[in-house]
Amino acid sequence: MNPGFAAIILAAGKSSRMGHCKLLLPFGGTTVIGRVIEVLEAALLPEIIVVVSVKADDVAAEAAKHRVTVARNDIPDGDMVSSLKRGRSLVSPEAAAVLVALADYPLVATSTITTLLDESAKLPGLIVIPCCNGRRGHPVVIPLPLLDGIEHGESLRGLIRRNSSKVRLLEVDDPGILNDIDTPEDYRKALCLI
Repeated sequence: MNPGFAAIILAAGKSSRMGHCKLLLPFGGTTVIGRVIEVLEAALLPEIIVVVSVKADDVAAEAAKHRVTVARNDIPDGDMVSSLKRGRSLVSPEAAAVLVALADYPLVATSTITTLLDESAKLPGLIVIPCCNGRRGHPVVIPLPLLDGIEHGESLRGLIRRNSSKVRLLEVDDPGILNDIDTPEDYRKALCLI
């Protein structure tokens, strides 16, 4: 168990470049979102919150097959930050930091998650971002006081940029942190890497 942490999976995107819901595509015996949840479960996170769009009943049902809390971003055309705030509203008071995961990154290794959490535990107050071959990826660990300071209209990237002095880049040997699934070609490539 990793006490002091929660995970928020952002799963309210529209899959516009895929043409249909990418999160429900088959992936290694489950679905894309199922794989993301399984990796976080294997990292022994005590709470996992999955934020879906208000109309995504099918994604909510898929997520609910796991030991997670499903939340709805009920803002029409809500952005990533509104989903993040919705997930944050459900984080328990025991959590000091949140691992923010994107639901279309199914190739991240469980060992990467545990490494990020271990680093964050050693460096409380810092944003921990994984890097592979010098390139930043996902997921990221953000202390709750910094997350709570996100400003209206600000992006997650903007929050990180504004707090650049509190960022710890952590090199990991995991190209999965760089591989999201946005297009049919991305999906085909990801299937070859399972």
